Amino acid sequence: MVRIPLRRPRGESPQFQREDVILNKGDILFIESRVGEVFYTGGLLGKGEYRLPRDYDLDVLSAIAMVRSGVVANEQKGESESGTDLSTENAIEKELFILRKLPDNSQITIEVDLARALRDSAARPNLQPGDTLILQRKE
Repeated sequence: MVRIPLRRPRGESPQFQREDVILNKGDILFIESRVGEVFYTGGLLGKGEYRLPRDYDLDVLSAIAMVRSGVVANEQKGESESGTDLSTENAIEKELFILRKLPDNSQITIEVDLARALRDSAARPNLQPGDTLILQRKE
């Protein structure tokens, strides 16, 4: 049996050979389902549960865009903060945290520098199943 990961961290080279991916007569191909793999949101993003895409990685800025798609808010009128502006000038006024459970059931908090993430794709961590994104105003 040869396990070929469909996803891998940025910059990591594949750990299999070309001949490992050539199918021969009688070979069986199995692709694991990602049904039920979700991430959660809170804070200025609002409370929610969202399905992770099956076929591609989702970084934190793409996740925020996914959560906010179709949400129009007018902060000047005070109608909603879920439409939080992440333009470069406003990103420095907000904090983004990823709450991630570890295999031993402990939890770590990953702070994302939003201003840097807007400029540098390497500063945008990918979400993992069960992650919680918390967006809040800096105090």
